[in-house]
Amino acid sequence: MVQRKGSSSWEVAVGNATFVQDYSTFWVGVLSDKVEVAKRSVDNPAQSTGISTTRAPKTSTVPPYVPEVEVKAAATDDPIYSGCGSTKSCFGAPDQCLDTKSCTAVTTVQVEGDRYTFEVKGRGAGYAAVALSEDSKMTHYEVIYSGRGSHIVCPRKAPTHANMELNIKNMSCLHSGDDSVMECARDSAQNRPANVYLSYNTGKTNARSSIQRGISFINSSYVNGEVYCRFTRDVVTNISGKIYDLEKNKYYLLLAVGSSLKAAGVAFHDVIYEASSDGYILSEIVTFASVSKLLLRLHGAFMIAAWIGAASVGILLARYFKQTWVGKPFCGKDQWFAWHRILMLLVWSLTITAFVLIFVELKSWSSEDNPHAILGTVTTLLAFFQPIGALFRPHPGSRRRPIFNWLHWLLGNMAHILAIVTIFFAIELSKAQLPEWTTWILVVYVAFHVAMQFVLS
Repeated sequence: MVQRKGSSSWEVAVGNATFVQDYSTFWVGVLSDKVEVAKRSVDNPAQSTGISTTRAPKTSTVPPYVPEVEVKAAATDDPIYSGCGSTKSCFGAPDQCLDTKSCTAVTTVQVEGDRYTFEVKGRGAGYAAVALSEDSKMTHYEVIYSGRGSHIVCPRKAPTHANMELNIKNMSCLHSGDDSVMECARDSAQNRPANVYLSYNTGKTNARSSIQRGISFINSSYVNGEVYCRFTRDVVTNISGKIYDLEKNKYYLLLAVGSSLKAAGVAFHDVIYEASSDGYILSEIVTFASVSKLLLRLHGAFMIAAWIGAASVGILLARYFKQTWVGKPFCGKDQWFAWHRILMLLVWSLTITAFVLIFVELKSWSSEDNPHAILGTVTTLLAFFQPIGALFRPHPGSRRRPIFNWLHWLLGNMAHILAIVTIFFAIELSKAQLPEWTTWILVVYVAFHVAMQFVLS
């Protein structure tokens, strides 16, 4: 503020400012025009306004900058996961889905006194079901039925708990109540989104109990393709002649989801199936873990390595490098032949090992309605005999050599094509639990392999 000379009632105000455009462009010490300001005096009544200037005064207050924050609604967790491991036992599929609360299928058990409350939920389902079992398998042995005069094979030794009846007239073996199943099935006939039923697995089949006693419905829902049921079960139940005591006995949990229903029961679990690795008394609060899938994954890995990896390269070597890769012998043989033989022996070893592993894992023939098992068996047989036949190949100058060449080519290509088709069908298996986009990876491989045939030709 500068006071004008000769006057004590007037002052001159000059503004000094700094302007910033960006980090590199700014102005410092910018002076404004001079503004005359008259002092207010209580002794001068003429100054009614209190302030007299040559320019109308402007006052402004710059509000503080408050950045806008996008407020997102808090994600609501599915209440079925609330209390898992603390107030109730939980089991979900696929494995470790409870950590992310993103299970395709999940079941919970909460015990309050003698009240056992179950929840079961499945995504993309016509039904979701949980079974009580004395092992981690869905079945103990196969039920075989035939009409009068037909051949029948019954198990040599049945479990002690099984109620086994031999019906001589119909020649059938009946085993009652291997696994006790609690179904949460869509049922519009009951004016409910879903209803609960008791059923049992007998061998490879499922049947609903004729008397629905021991289970009590609480509520259910069907929202966005997810079926959900909450119900209670009695401590002791008799399911088709077998006693289930939840208080005294340990049980494995078998969790299954299927997209369709039969007339009076559930159809095959084509969405997902999971078994717990251990059995527990249900009054214990635990988080059930899934049974190990090591052998199952080794089976798939070995088959992929054998047929998509080693077999594809071995076939290309024999077909397109027979006349060119002959400069330097390897183990006394042309390079193409030596590597072809190594790769095909690797195919043979991996295929036989994978074939044995899957039977060790399943301990029976596959129950899924899928040609994967039969195609895989045919592929394995062709692969088994192919190198054995190669041991008897005639001398290159023999008149039988062309016949051998054509048969060797035919059987080898048949095995390779069947193997790739079998892998395609494996994607649909519920035990494989593979995402749908796996199909496109196989499509890209097939396209690449066919393209290489044209390029090398």
